[in-house]
Amino acid sequence: MKRQPNIQTPLPIDKGGTGATQAADAIANLGLEVSAPGDILYTMRDNPAGYIPADGSIVLQSAYPDLFAETGLLGGSPGFSPLQDVTPSFTTFPPPGTNWSPPTNSIYSIVYALGKFFAVGVYGILWSSPDGENWTDHGNLNGAATLYDIEFLNNTLVTVGESSTILTSSDGSSWTAQTTPGSQPLTGIAYGNGLYVVCGSNGTILTSPDLTTWTSQTTPSTKDLLDVSFGNGVFVASGMSGVWRSTDGISWTEVLSESYGYMSVTYGNGIFVLGHTSGGLSNTIKTSTDGSSWTTQTIIDHVPEIKKVIFQDGLFLAIGTRSSTPYPYTFHQMIWHSNDGITWNEYYLSSTEHQPMLCLEAFDGVIVIGGLYGAIWTFATENLPYNKLTQFQVPDVPSAGDAPAWVKT
Repeated sequence: MKRQPNIQTPLPIDKGGTGATQAADAIANLGLEVSAPGDILYTMRDNPAGYIPADGSIVLQSAYPDLFAETGLLGGSPGFSPLQDVTPSFTTFPPPGTNWSPPTNSIYSIVYALGKFFAVGVYGILWSSPDGENWTDHGNLNGAATLYDIEFLNNTLVTVGESSTILTSSDGSSWTAQTTPGSQPLTGIAYGNGLYVVCGSNGTILTSPDLTTWTSQTTPSTKDLLDVSFGNGVFVASGMSGVWRSTDGISWTEVLSESYGYMSVTYGNGIFVLGHTSGGLSNTIKTSTDGSSWTTQTIIDHVPEIKKVIFQDGLFLAIGTRSSTPYPYTFHQMIWHSNDGITWNEYYLSSTEHQPMLCLEAFDGVIVIGGLYGAIWTFATENLPYNKLTQFQVPDVPSAGDAPAWVKT
């Protein structure tokens, strides 16, 4: 909790102009006595501007950021406790099936679409779940070839993987293999400006207007590309030793060239966010509004690797590993979240969970993380009064006589 509400005692306002004080006198005091977010006003006026009822309602953090900054979670904690172990509400190694042969079936990507979570990975596995807890094995979509990414674009599921594989489905059950040029592994897909863009190894970029006809584009690099995102009219591809930018998906310019790489890129709230793959840096997040100029953000010291960054439900989420100091280092599986991509909160995954996390997805207060050896962690908030990652509770303040309490936003 950041602080208790600052309960001022301005004069209550009587709608009829009668009572202990006159309305005009009280109105004159509003700007003087109640001016800061979190301050309380007692008034009988309907909907005073800049205030909401102080009745304990649940609201979005993004709707009232100044009030949330003042009141925090009112004595609660986020879905996880900062800098402490957190335990998933559900952990599973999916039930044995035709594709279940540990320790090889890692999960590389998860997406929520059509009322389900879909997960893909090694050997072309496809699993689905309505809740992140109960999973169905749908067999191998791609023979023995690994699938690296799955997205839901324009009401169509699209997954990409080894041997330039691109598979599409409108229902998650029937899949169509698309004809593609080349044979390089494909690792990410995005859509923007009427164009689908797929990235892959050795600088591979494929484009299509319809998911059916694919064209290989010439790129100025043979570096492996790992992820691609679209926002603010531009595509950004991240990969080993650099980041590339394009306004049309066809012509690409390298905008970052470094000795380490960026495994993941996402866009949300008007900003691109990059997570780095390796190099032992303490500053492992970069942000940009245009995909060209990048600012380094300090997420935490001693973070060797961020595996995935996403934007969902108005929130940036990231997963990776964190090393403790001093030497010898102890590595923790970590989760971070941020409202703006700049200021991040961090959480340990329970120390009993050691499988590396590789991907994540979130929907409606449920976070699902996939990892090595088919591990799945689910953080569900249905047992909480509200989703404490995206919502908060306004102060619940008793009325003063007939005048209800209102809180400054």
